[in-house]
Amino acid sequence: MTAERRPDEPPDAEFADVLRHAGDPAALARCSAAERQDLLARVTRAISEIEAGQERAAVRERRLRQSAERLQEQSWQAVAEGRADHARQAASWQDTVRSHAAELSAGQAAGQASLEQLRAIARQLAGDADAPAPITAA
Repeated sequence: MTAERRPDEPPDAEFADVLRHAGDPAALARCSAAERQDLLARVTRAISEIEAGQERAAVRERRLRQSAERLQEQSWQAVAEGRADHARQAASWQDTVRSHAAELSAGQAAGQASLEQLRAIARQLAGDADAPAPITAA
């Protein structure tokens, strides 16, 4: 089984480098137009990957919440049938599943913040993509 990224995790190792360059106006000013285009492509790819991760996380969260509801029903049924040990076990699993769903929800919120930051950077780069690189004195 492969480990999946959380929705708020960067899509690749370049993410920090992309943010560092794109978020630094001085570094951007030193970039050529081709480098800014490349940076825009990397930011756009990161946005797409994070959005896809967000969608997968939303589906997993929804399924976990449905499982928690089924476990609650099973717990009630076990109580009604006098099987307290089964009710406790179902309730324990329900708590675990709900906890995982809450973690996914928190990860999605953090991922949303990353998306907003990347979108702002993409807008900045798209506006700068056609502008010539400024000449700086060495």
